[in-house]
Amino acid sequence: KASPSVGTIVAITDALGLSMASLFSNGTSPTSPVVRRLDQEVHATADGMTRRLVVSEPTLGIEISEHEYDPGGCSAPVATHHGGYECGMVTSGSLCVEVDGQQHLLKRGDAIRFPSSVPHRFVNTTKVRSRALWFNVRTWTDIRPTE
Repeated sequence: KASPSVGTIVAITDALGLSMASLFSNGTSPTSPVVRRLDQEVHATADGMTRRLVVSEPTLGIEISEHEYDPGGCSAPVATHHGGYECGMVTSGSLCVEVDGQQHLLKRGDAIRFPSSVPHRFVNTTKVRSRALWFNVRTWTDIRPTE
């Protein structure tokens, strides 16, 4: 059974012009504005990261997810890039966020933002599990229909 990194999945969806959530969607539209924790998609990678898709609005290009990193875990073995913009906040532990070759150590309550087109990855360099809340937004040019 293969377990691709989040970076690999993002590269595939970006090349196909899809959101990551669309790969795992059952194709039904939500009937309630509430997304219960039990209904949220959870994907674990071989790189020690678990991603819980909290909310996805593909037509608006918005995804909110919760990332958990095991000690030594990472989002991808190497920095990746894709379309859009992202913001994240560490909610537990600390996380090293590599953006365009620069490392930023974020602790609980710290946040970061950057264009997703810049190479980036996330690494838990500590001996305790870390957690972050993440917002990915595709730009209007990424999601608008072609004419």
